[in-house]
Amino acid sequence: PPPNLVTSRDLAAQMAKIHSIPAAAFGSATAGADTTTRDHVLSWIEQSYASWKALNTPGALMETSFRWLRDNVDRYDGRRALVHGDFGLNNMLIHDDKVSCVLDWEFAHIGNPVYDLGYFRFQAEALGPWEEFQRAYVAAGGIAPDPLQLDYANLLAETRLTVMTRQVEMAYYAGHPFGVPGAINAAAGYRNTSDERIATLLDRVM
Repeated sequence: PPPNLVTSRDLAAQMAKIHSIPAAAFGSATAGADTTTRDHVLSWIEQSYASWKALNTPGALMETSFRWLRDNVDRYDGRRALVHGDFGLNNMLIHDDKVSCVLDWEFAHIGNPVYDLGYFRFQAEALGPWEEFQRAYVAAGGIAPDPLQLDYANLLAETRLTVMTRQVEMAYYAGHPFGVPGAINAAAGYRNTSDERIATLLDRVM
């Protein structure tokens, strides 16, 4: 969408509301509730890596990203709360520039809320300055993220998204029923973007 500070600030406020829900609110009914943040993230990394290897599309960039994420997982440990896990504009209903509904809670879990910030950062930057999004997030009750944790979350999210979009792309070419005509355009268009983002993030953290 075009830049929109009203929407950006409201999205930040909605994210902060989600993160204000304490980890204990759901008992053990939510993913990650009965494990450590570190172990939950490592399981995500290994699942994504296995999916990546199954695509048989080797690349030094992704191998480096996965290795760095494993080696530095301890820096991701922090406070725990409800995390949406897929906080993106594709999962929002927007009316009059404000969020009317947050959809698709498939990846919701108990963990470090910095993940949602890292996941949404590039979309937030399309709407307006990242600093403005962070200010709105904190003003609504969110806690300003540690820069090192934010970099980790950003790379983790981007690496997982890259694997998922490549899966969609490969499924389309293989003729699987769930591959839709628009999916190949989205996945192929994202390929260069994701490579550039991961390279930039690795350059920042290494």
